[in-house]
Amino acid sequence: MEVQPLEKTGSSVGVDLGLKDFAILSTGEVFSNPKWFRKLEEKLVKAQRILSKPVKGSLNWNKQRMKAARIHERI
Repeated sequence: MEVQPLEKTGSSVGVDLGLKDFAILSTGEVFSNPKWFRKLEEKLVKAQRILSKPVKGSLNWNKQRMKAARIHERI
């Protein structure tokens, strides 16, 4: 398969990566910061708080332990 090169447009775009905004282009376009880490942290806190309630070794404790483990995996 042959690769056909694209025509050069002569334009370029600068990218600024930051904390508040994920990326800002020199054209003025702003990409928001995905806050998935903070959301998962909050879910983990809640899951661990629920995990502390049931009797250790019970079925409900094991189900909640698995939920907390899944959140840990995502993080």
